[in-house]
Amino acid sequence: MSQVRGTRVRSTPLPLLSQNGKRRKQRKAAVDRDVISRLPDEILCNILSFLPTRTSVATSVLSRRWRYLWKKVHVLDLNDDFLYTPERSHKEAQERFLIFLNKFELLRRPIRKFHLSCRVGDYGYNDRFDWIDYVITRVSELHFSMRTDGESHDLHEPFYSTSLVSLVLDGNINISLEDFDPTHSESIFPSLKNLELHVNYVDLNVLLSGCPAL
Repeated sequence: MSQVRGTRVRSTPLPLLSQNGKRRKQRKAAVDRDVISRLPDEILCNILSFLPTRTSVATSVLSRRWRYLWKKVHVLDLNDDFLYTPERSHKEAQERFLIFLNKFELLRRPIRKFHLSCRVGDYGYNDRFDWIDYVITRVSELHFSMRTDGESHDLHEPFYSTSLVSLVLDGNINISLEDFDPTHSESIFPSLKNLELHVNYVDLNVLLSGCPAL
């Protein structure tokens, strides 16, 4: 018998082709199921507003669609807990958090609600309260929680806002209202409707006289 010699043709096993096709179908199905990314920016930003800001920023790596959405969210919820580690000194942690805060100030975007929870020590003390002064006249809701090692800190004027509707202050804070004169029918927070204070000192009678909407 004669033998026919020729080039051997290597064929891809059928199971491998089947697996590749299955993966392509799975990827396409995953894209088809991603209905969230197809929602309008307003709805996605509303979803992100219920997350801590650090988590909201992290969504920027999901895809090009999500890259800049966090910058459009009108809610800031910042907490410095993640910076305090055994390998990092308190001063270094506070320094990094101030850099983190300044990044958001540079955005200059409208903010509806601002929630700030942080430790306050000698380092960066004035910067943190400058932030409160910066946002208090621009937001409708402010929640500031300050953690210290027992030392009290003073919150001075400017302590005034026409836009503030809800205010929550928690921490070793002394609120000074020495320059406020209720006899002249002045208002500290003319629009304020919700007030929660867990502070060391405030002249409540003076404060309430400056909140006519309460």
